[in-house]
Amino acid sequence: MKKTLLVLCIAVLALAACKSREVKEVDGTAVGKTKQQVEAGILAGCTDRGWICSKTQDGVVDGSVKIRGHFLIETTVSYGDGFYKIMHKNSEGLSYKESSGKKTIHKGYYKWIAYLDRSIRRELSRQ
Repeated sequence: MKKTLLVLCIAVLALAACKSREVKEVDGTAVGKTKQQVEAGILAGCTDRGWICSKTQDGVVDGSVKIRGHFLIETTVSYGDGFYKIMHKNSEGLSYKESSGKKTIHKGYYKWIAYLDRSIRRELSRQ
């Protein structure tokens, strides 16, 4: 009986840990930085974190990362003088869903986006 209860508790905790969260954009500030400096910081931060990034148009960098061969995250980073914004573009293996106008994704997505944001901020502070 105790063994069954333990297995049931572990299963409930595992399911609770896999919950999705609403997809949100990450707004970053780069006070006093020009558009060109922000672009350089984004590209360097992406590279530092292992992302593949490229400038797709003026003020926009697209990036992607493959995680452990199972998950793919693609982002669009728009930027200008003193700011940048990281937005979800596409993902695979992260339970992205759009229902009733609400977009949700596996909570692990935010860990990888937070790492990217941290790398961008670090590169911008080095300039």
